[in-house]
Order: sequence, then C-alpha cells, then structure tokens
Amino acid sequence: MTDGSNEAALREMSRTIGGLESTVKSMLQTWQSQEAAASQGRRDLHQKFDNLSDKVSGLASKVDIAILDITAIKPSVEAFDNAKQRAMGAQTLGRWIWGLLLLMGGSFGWVLANWITISPKIPPH
Repeated sequence: MTDGSNEAALREMSRTIGGLESTVKSMLQTWQSQEAAASQGRRDLHQKFDNLSDKVSGLASKVDIAILDITAIKPSVEAFDNAKQRAMGAQTLGRWIWGLLLLMGGSFGWVLANWITISPKIPPH
C-alpha cells in the first residue's frame, strides 16, 4: 500500500469513527432525555398516588364519623318510628270510638224518636 492509500484509509476510518461517535452521542442524549422524561413521569405518578391515598384516607375517616353519627341517632329514629306507629294506632282507635259513639247516639236518638211506638202506650186519662 502506498502512503496515499494509507492516508485515504485512515481518513475513511476517522470519518467512520467520527460518524459512530456522533451516533453514540445522539443515542446517549436520546437515552438521557427518555430517562429524564420517565423519571418525571414516575415522580408525577407517585405524587398522584400520594394525593389519591390522602383523599381515600380522608374519605375513610369521614365514613367512620358518619357511621358513628348514624349509630348515635339510631335509637332516636327507632323511637320516632314507634311513636309514629302509636299515633297511627291512636288514630284508628279514635275513628272506631267516634264511629261507636255516633252509632250509639244515632240508636239512642232513634229510640227517643220512636219511644211512643216502641214502648207500651200510656192509657189516656
């Protein structure tokens, strides 16, 4: 090989190595930017999960408080239901009593109105 062909081969190898170095640098930059984006994505995802966890914890405590409140008012609700049932029973009893009184009053009125025809006649004087 001649000196000129050696230099041409060396220049060709240098150009190829330079292209390879450029490609490796480009791939390294791409990998670093993807890694940074992935890290940011994981960070965002962890923050979202932490926020969601906080919200779920808050909701769980609110549900526990609501259950305690419901448990506390349960006897009052049952007492109200009992009072409501008693009131309905009293209304029904009142209707029956009024009906009986009206029936008795009507019967008494009929007896008074028809006393003369039902009872023995008093002889005239």
